[in-house]
Amino acid sequence: MTLPGADKSPRDTAKEESASEPRSYASMFRESRIRLIFWVAGSLCGAILTYTTRHYVNGDAIAYFDMAEAFRLGVWSDLVNLTYAPGYSILLGMARCIFPHAPELFVAKALNFFCFLAAMAACDLFVSRVLAVVGTD
Repeated sequence: MTLPGADKSPRDTAKEESASEPRSYASMFRESRIRLIFWVAGSLCGAILTYTTRHYVNGDAIAYFDMAEAFRLGVWSDLVNLTYAPGYSILLGMARCIFPHAPELFVAKALNFFCFLAAMAACDLFVSRVLAVVGTD
């Protein structure tokens, strides 16, 4: 008669025990340090890009400004067209309603930076969920 688990090597047993235990402090520290670098470097790069391009717009921005103004004024026929998606224009129109006296370009750049931070948060959440499922050690 053999004992249950007697045919397993000590290495297999250690792997099973470590898989059932919470992650080690070293791996959590390493992950938190990488996340901190991600957030600091990403936010800093996004802020620098937002500041350095504060006077620049491309041709698409003009169309989005017009659509945002149509949303703000309630002219729904000008909001929807076959070229540009209305989602960003609706966000821009809402931002213009919140800050009506701010320059339009400033509001657009601030909204772009906010959308960039939201995309970083989505990426961070995605990676943390994948690491939780797959495991890091």
